[in-house]
Amino acid sequence: MSSTIIKLRESESSSKSSHADFKITLNNPILLEQGDSLRIKSVFLDTISASGDFIELENDVDIEIDVIKWLINDSVDQTFPSDATRMRSYCPNADADLLSKGDAKIYVACKKAQTTAQTEQVDKIFFDCKPKHSTKMVGGLDLLFSYTEVGGGLGHYSFRVKRQKGTDFIHSYGLEHDTKIFMEGRTLTCLNTVEQLDKHNINKSSITFKYANVKPGTGNDIAILDDRTFKYTLPAGVYSPTQLGEIITDQMTIIDGLNPGVIGNDLNNNVFPVNSAFLTTALQLIAEDATSFFCENSGTQLLKYNESGKMKTDNEDRFIGASQVSLQFDEDHKKMSFSILHTPMFVNESNNENDGTPGVVYDNDRIIDSYSGCAFTRMSPPDFWTNLGFDGVCVSSQMANVITDNGIIGSNVRALEVGIQVGVNRTGGFESLDTPVQKNANFRKPNPTGKISTNATTPIFGNRVFTDDFSNEGYYFIELDCGLKQNLVGSSGHVGFNSTKIHSIVSTYFSQGNFTSDQGTGSVGYVHKGNPVMLSSFNVRVLNSSGNVPSDIEIGSHNSVFVEVIKP
Repeated sequence: MSSTIIKLRESESSSKSSHADFKITLNNPILLEQGDSLRIKSVFLDTISASGDFIELENDVDIEIDVIKWLINDSVDQTFPSDATRMRSYCPNADADLLSKGDAKIYVACKKAQTTAQTEQVDKIFFDCKPKHSTKMVGGLDLLFSYTEVGGGLGHYSFRVKRQKGTDFIHSYGLEHDTKIFMEGRTLTCLNTVEQLDKHNINKSSITFKYANVKPGTGNDIAILDDRTFKYTLPAGVYSPTQLGEIITDQMTIIDGLNPGVIGNDLNNNVFPVNSAFLTTALQLIAEDATSFFCENSGTQLLKYNESGKMKTDNEDRFIGASQVSLQFDEDHKKMSFSILHTPMFVNESNNENDGTPGVVYDNDRIIDSYSGCAFTRMSPPDFWTNLGFDGVCVSSQMANVITDNGIIGSNVRALEVGIQVGVNRTGGFESLDTPVQKNANFRKPNPTGKISTNATTPIFGNRVFTDDFSNEGYYFIELDCGLKQNLVGSSGHVGFNSTKIHSIVSTYFSQGNFTSDQGTGSVGYVHKGNPVMLSSFNVRVLNSSGNVPSDIEIGSHNSVFVEVIKP
């Protein structure tokens, strides 16, 4: 009797569709003859991610996040404290209420760019399912795009494709997404890989764009987002969700992360107290781009800090962005979350003792949940952030109407519609039922105005639940497609999952060190009868109890199956 062990190791695969679906081609094929037997001797499955306790990174990850900043336009800072002249001015002309009270709306930091003869406008994005008219579920991912901005920068756009049946793609060309993006040249490019789209049954070759027949014209000023990029290289390794959040938070909160060592408070020499992608100042934005202004979230109004020289003279610079930034693992929800990405309103300070606490403020009978903050326009690499659950978090802007200048901006400007929402792509102080209740003898009486301390925030939750529930009824099937039949049938015959290729059933009970293994206990032996068969390749698939290939989150990249061939 002779025995041959065949090693089927994912990392040595000739091709693969996922971690749990790969092909091994043998350099030296093995002849299986009458009476020879084949069985799976052992199986090792990388279930470290499915355990819910760890995130495994095979290689260093170059993290990049494009960050924009916003403020809430409340009643404060409308005028200079010294002489009540305008600090914030508006375009178009503002009414008396806006000038005195603000509008409690979000305004996003922008700068101007000018259209050229090469500027194009995209009106629609088309895409279709794969295969066409499929009955499978389609979508459940973000479609990601890049383009050359007017002004020469790199812009990004994304939108969520909801999970739906392929039969919902009713048009002959698939589905369409309405948008209005200005760019230099026809440079809109889909960033999703074929593999990513195939997993969600979207045909990449079907993604096409409709450019406007009439170009935007030359020499027109438009608003573009004023963003900064946070970068950090996360070393390869195995991390707990808590540990991963702490490491990235530490890097995001470095005070001089963009230009180490160059911080201070010398406004006349353009030296500022912070140099971060997440936090800046109004004068710092102006120093970096003299056209700096703020665009209201829906594109209806522009705001500009007036008299930058007076702001320097009076020492009245203002922070813009998030003073507190935190990526955390929420133990209660078992999800990653950006628990805070804003500068809170600080309330209830006692006699200028610098002891204010985060809170929310009733401002002209409106609740202001934060002073300022930031949002993301790009999170790279997409697979890393998707693995943490952060889909649909990025903000995408579109061109809005032209705002006629009243001497504040310096020219007519086409505004931006940004779409920032609390709990979706920004954070804020949490507004609960208890917020309007006075914490004194007047607790029976609604609080019409005032300041309420609270450390609670409205976070941005990821959509992945980190759990050790395998959700597969306690076992995996090992399928070998090598030309040999092994019948698996259910009690209802053709109903449910049946197969002719199952060679082992691996119990998840035997999980240790975040690997699930089987030493042949679950092997379904095969004895060959008939003409000889040449074993030259093996298609290996790990299947859950429903017969589906698990996601790369559930099954990691270190999988091996050992097959034994015995000749009598």
